[in-house]
Amino acid sequence: MQEPVPVVEIPVPEWRWAITTAIAIYAAVLASYHAYIAWRDKRVNIRATLFTSMVAVSPGSKPVPHLSLVVENHGFLPATFSQTCGSLVVQGQKNRFLSAKPLTDVPSWPHVIQPGTSFFVGFEKSKLFPELQKAGVTFPARVRGAAVDQINRVYYSKWVNLSDKDA
Repeated sequence: MQEPVPVVEIPVPEWRWAITTAIAIYAAVLASYHAYIAWRDKRVNIRATLFTSMVAVSPGSKPVPHLSLVVENHGFLPATFSQTCGSLVVQGQKNRFLSAKPLTDVPSWPHVIQPGTSFFVGFEKSKLFPELQKAGVTFPARVRGAAVDQINRVYYSKWVNLSDKDA
């Protein structure tokens, strides 16, 4: 005699909870997105850019070649920088190179950079290149700017190729 085949009951989904579940998942995703946006907006977003420029200190004066480090605040919080905030990092070197009296558009230090504003620090090439060579830097060299705020957060620019012809 054959054994009876067991009957397996397949539960029918409770469709009455489908809409509630969908709303709960949607709410969780939306809340996570809002939490991420709030976190992103509460952090400092500083960008540093290093480039070569010609700077005339006063009207009618001869432009002088500089390496300019521009520091921009793209976030929603202010950040404070001191006079020694701008420096150069040479690839392969341990030390940063700092200008004692940089050319800048900041009227006084420490400087609070508000959201949506920027400032620049200029390194005069005719003074910078001999100091780099004294420190053992060979050209062409790769350099990048480093901006350090008052609580020692470092913001780096992209690497820039620098040759002795640029002096």
